Amino acid sequence: MIYTSATTAAALVGKALLNQAKQHALNTKAMGISLQTSSDNLQAQSLYESLGYQQKHDFYHYFLNLIDS
Repeated sequence: MIYTSATTAAALVGKALLNQAKQHALNTKAMGISLQTSSDNLQAQSLYESLGYQQKHDFYHYFLNLIDS
C-alpha cells in the first residue's frame, strides 16, 4: 500500500506513482490495477478518475476489526 498526504505536492507524487504502477503493470502483462480509498476521499477519487480509472460497483469490500471486538 502507498499513502500520500493531501497536499498539492503529494497529488503530483501520487500521480507519478500511479503512472509508474501502470507502466510496471503493462511491462509485466498484468490484467489491471485495483485501487481503494475511503468514500470521503474525493481528492484521491478525482485523481484516479483523471488517470482513467473507473469506479466499480460490482465488488464489496469487507473488513473484520479485531482490535475493538
